[in-house]
Amino acid sequence: MTNQPEVLALFGSQDGIASYAQLRAIGVSRHTIWRAQRREAVVAILPRVYMLAGVELSFTARCRAALLYLGPESYLCRKTAAALYGCRQMPRSNVHITVPIRAKIGPLPTWISVHWTSWRVDGDVVTRPDGLRLSSPLRTLFDLGEKLTQFALGCVAEDLWHLK
Repeated sequence: MTNQPEVLALFGSQDGIASYAQLRAIGVSRHTIWRAQRREAVVAILPRVYMLAGVELSFTARCRAALLYLGPESYLCRKTAAALYGCRQMPRSNVHITVPIRAKIGPLPTWISVHWTSWRVDGDVVTRPDGLRLSSPLRTLFDLGEKLTQFALGCVAEDLWHLK
């Protein structure tokens, strides 16, 4: 599997991460995925989300893995979105992700913090050119307002303003 150009292109375009559904969509069989796991050519970091062996699990890779696992209605939010926008001093230890209130999810690793929402307004979610979905700058500020001090929130607002 890891010697097929389509597979390598998929992993390469997504920080070394791919989902089971994506692999199946490009023609990789279930058996081939299973064999790659047994040979430890790919490692399951979440259910049905794989990382190429030897690839560093970077912050961006963890963000992508969480999005792939939690589905197309999920998006990165709060401190994670602020960090991806380039705001100063935003921690990258956890991946904050918002899912619809009706989402059913199983146990997650400690590096994923899930936030449920029952509402979303058009424009609340932005998709970057690399495919990562995150809350808009305004939604990010709104969500951070409940957790940050006034000074810290002002710094984030200033960063978002200058980063446009």
